[in-house]
Amino acid sequence: MKLRKRDLFLLVAAPALMLAAIGTVGTVSNKADEVKAAALTCSLNDYDYTLVTDASTLHDGDLITIADKTGSYAIGGDNGNNRLANSITTRTNKTSITSFSTNVPMVIELGAVGDSANVYTLKDKTYSVDKYLYAAGGNGKNPKNYLKPSESCTNTNSHFKITITSTATSIVAQGDASRKNISFNDTNNPKIFSCYGSGQTEPIIYKITPKASQQNEDITISGATSVNKGSTTTVTADKSDGLSSSELTWHSSNESVASIDANGVVTGLAAGTTTIIATCEYNSQTITSNGLTITVIDTTPSLAISTDKTELVVGRNRATISLTPTNCTPDSVTWSSNDTNVATVTGDASSATVKPIAAGDTVIKATYDNGGDAVVSNEIAIHVSAYGEVTVNNYLSLTSANLGVVTTSYAANNGVKVVDG
Repeated sequence: MKLRKRDLFLLVAAPALMLAAIGTVGTVSNKADEVKAAALTCSLNDYDYTLVTDASTLHDGDLITIADKTGSYAIGGDNGNNRLANSITTRTNKTSITSFSTNVPMVIELGAVGDSANVYTLKDKTYSVDKYLYAAGGNGKNPKNYLKPSESCTNTNSHFKITITSTATSIVAQGDASRKNISFNDTNNPKIFSCYGSGQTEPIIYKITPKASQQNEDITISGATSVNKGSTTTVTADKSDGLSSSELTWHSSNESVASIDANGVVTGLAAGTTTIIATCEYNSQTITSNGLTITVIDTTPSLAISTDKTELVVGRNRATISLTPTNCTPDSVTWSSNDTNVATVTGDASSATVKPIAAGDTVIKATYDNGGDAVVSNEIAIHVSAYGEVTVNNYLSLTSANLGVVTTSYAANNGVKVVDG
């Protein structure tokens, strides 16, 4: 027999191809085991399955499962092109699921799609990676009744509008698939849930929520109740056992006063108070901790000065300046006047006296050397008038250098101001 090159290739390559195929199958099998191990199951011991009668009660992040309208079967595991049906028992009026035959129904997490009312992605929580149900039957000449998982949820065939009336529930893909209604087929062997055009049993929806005994998961935070501006302190969280693997998110009610990072480190930013809390997601619910109020203390040294008068007359009076230090205890203070020809100032670490010298204006301030850093007070403006000066605006101005000489002149301003009282 004469062998061609193609025959030689098949003889040599076939064993390798077979091994590769076996290896691939093995990989799939291992992946299936991994997926099965990662499945999220919500047992009746820990969760309630409650019939949804109003679509507006469903929200982003809710957990649900889908059943047939008779309450006999719930959507189950992947069967290639569709989902298997698991036998269930419900109350007489189907208000809740009371038992599962063998397998727990598939847990589905709703994901809101933009601002569209009651339109969600259906994330299959069976998988360790994100998988979303979608109407996969196409829209050609021979559309199929397919309901498959996909790692992408951008296709509108994975966006389902949920409508619930007093007589029917519909879960309809929003894409171009010809067969887009999630329904139950009780004539198929095995019974399945898939996407159909019509003619199959309508679905109903059960919302999955933790039982009251399972909702006692909590977070308790503790730490210092004060921190200096510019300093840090760390807040710690004690989580109940059910939240041990949940990631915390920290919040500060007044981020201009204090910020908090992902590790619970609080940084004081400005004097004031803020409340710190921690949250985490658990079974599609947000668990919130107690609040810890933290006061931020501004330890920046400062000087404040005040005076008993700002209008002085040469030879007639003087001003007393009082000094109030904050976050410092100065043993000496430097007093200054920006025009010593108008007024001078002398004092100590608690007060000072301003002496008028000549008519004009000046500014008084105090400075403290805080270990090389100058701490400067606020400023006080002082006006000094010459002795005997009287101003009557709008009518005339009388200025007397001494009591024996009087000169007059008209002024343009309204009102009357007597400088020398």
